[in-house]
Amino acid sequence: MIKKLTVKEILECKGNKKLTEVYTHNPLEAESCELAEVEMIVSSENNDIKGIRKAAKNTFFTVGLQYGKYLSELDILNRCFYLYENGADAIYCPQSYKYIKAIADEGIPVIGHTGFIPYKSTFYGGFKAYGKNANEAKKVYEQTLKLEEAGAFAAEIEIVPFKVAEYISNKVKIFMIGMGSGLGCDAQYLFSEDI
Repeated sequence: MIKKLTVKEILECKGNKKLTEVYTHNPLEAESCELAEVEMIVSSENNDIKGIRKAAKNTFFTVGLQYGKYLSELDILNRCFYLYENGADAIYCPQSYKYIKAIADEGIPVIGHTGFIPYKSTFYGGFKAYGKNANEAKKVYEQTLKLEEAGAFAAEIEIVPFKVAEYISNKVKIFMIGMGSGLGCDAQYLFSEDI
């Protein structure tokens, strides 16, 4: 049986041990991840959060907020506290830095997103890798620094070239969770259906 990691322990893994995070849709997938000793799982707030938590008591569990659903700091904080009280170990926040800061300021572990961001794909020219030239790579790095400054303890870095993701992971203090960004990140993000 695995021991559930704390944020402190996750940050201590940076540069020392690579972790795995798996997106789970339901309690069965969550339980399977825990039995396989996957260190971290993530799910949408729209899934069975209480059931997933019950099925994977010893796995670090991040709950993702729906983009655009909460349009005030009060709304987003109310939801974060509810999720935190119902088993979330961290909150994935897809919204702006001010919301990430508000969550972090309340002492709730928060994860941001950098690189290619699906719900902002129009700014990237569609669904494709981002950070393939110097200007884009610089933007990803700057976004990551802003997430760190806002108080995020970790960030998903999605579909960024391996060398860029590795460089950023090595330069920042926050924990970088790679999604299609190579082995140079601190953790690898996988979807349960792909496994």
